[in-house]
Amino acid sequence: MHAGDALLIVDWKTLYELAIVEPDTLKLPGRIADARRAIIERIEATLAEPHTPEHQELNDALKGLRVIHQEYERRLQRLPMAGNS
Repeated sequence: MHAGDALLIVDWKTLYELAIVEPDTLKLPGRIADARRAIIERIEATLAEPHTPEHQELNDALKGLRVIHQEYERRLQRLPMAGNS
């Protein structure tokens, strides 16, 4: 592993953690997008070694982001529409 690889690992993990703990529904979509982008970049950077423990972590993180996004969408659907008072 190169020094740059360590930064990419920390970057995607940090961005993922920020997404899963984000309480602000206005910031959540951006956090999810940032984390997803970093994870995909990391997957692409490590395609030469596809069967590493990190790849399982990356796949699990993508699944986690999908669940968070789905829950976010459900919450939006339950909110009353603005102006429908």
